[in-house]
Amino acid sequence: MPTRPASVTAVIVLLGLAAVLYLAGAIVSIVLLVEPGQRQLFLGGAIDDRFWLLSAALFTALAIVLVLVARSALSGDPGAGVAISLLGLLGAGFSLFAVTHGYGWVILALSLLMLIANQTTSAQQWYRSHGG
Repeated sequence: MPTRPASVTAVIVLLGLAAVLYLAGAIVSIVLLVEPGQRQLFLGGAIDDRFWLLSAALFTALAIVLVLVARSALSGDPGAGVAISLLGLLGAGFSLFAVTHGYGWVILALSLLMLIANQTTSAQQWYRSHGG
C-alpha cells in the first residue's frame, strides 16, 4: 500500500481546520440565538432569531460533511478527490460574499489552498491507487 502523500495530508488538515472554524461559527450563531429579543446586529440591523438557528444548523451540517470527506480522503476513496474539489470551489465562490467582513478572506485562503493541494499529481495518484 502506498504511503499517503504530503499533499493529501495537507488537504486533510485543511478540511479539519475548516470543520473546526465552521463549528465555531455554529457556536457563535447559537450564542446570538439566545440573546434576548432582537439585540443581535448584523450590518447595522436587527436579525431575526430564525436566521441564527438556520445559520447554526448549516454550519454544523457543513462541519460534519467536511469531517466525512476528510475521512474519505484519509482512506483514499476515489470520490474524495472530486468532493474536495467541489467543496473548495463552493467555498471559494461563497467566500466572495463575505470578503468585506474579513472572515471571507480566511475561507477564500483555505479553499484555494485545499484546491491547490488536492490537484497535485501526488494527490490524484493517491485517489486513483485506491480506486476499485
